[in-house]
Amino acid sequence: MLLFLPSFVVGSIAVILFLLNALFFPSLICITGLIHYLLPFAVWRHATTWTIQKWTTGWVKINNFIIRLCTKTKFEVIGTGKLRRKGKYFLICNHQSWIDILTIYKIFGDRIPFLVFFVKKQLLWSLPIIGWACWAIGFPCMHRYSKSYLKKHPEKKGQD
Repeated sequence: MLLFLPSFVVGSIAVILFLLNALFFPSLICITGLIHYLLPFAVWRHATTWTIQKWTTGWVKINNFIIRLCTKTKFEVIGTGKLRRKGKYFLICNHQSWIDILTIYKIFGDRIPFLVFFVKKQLLWSLPIIGWACWAIGFPCMHRYSKSYLKKHPEKKGQD
């Protein structure tokens, strides 16, 4: 849509929009997640879980809009006709780029149940708002040992 503008302008607009979106929805998710964990009432937890899923869906939809607005990216998907919202699916991503998760949500988001990703525990502090949002969403956190740590502690190999 904005491709009539010079590429540095489109790129700048995209970066600003992604940053604003990466602050807005994750902040709402973090606040709702905090309320979710502080008030342990079943009805309240159900409502906050639903709200967190809606905030997450909004975050993804805005990211998809930014991609449509600022790129020529076209998605061609073959073979998703038999997917159901009530089904159970196991997706494996090879994480080739920063846009993998956005692409998975774009393709499968409305066709299957709410997506859950395993995230590295380091994400909680290396990307504070987004990492905390992943925690609030309920994504399981994995601990990954560095190669240097495993060299010093070989008994930990395979335990991450």
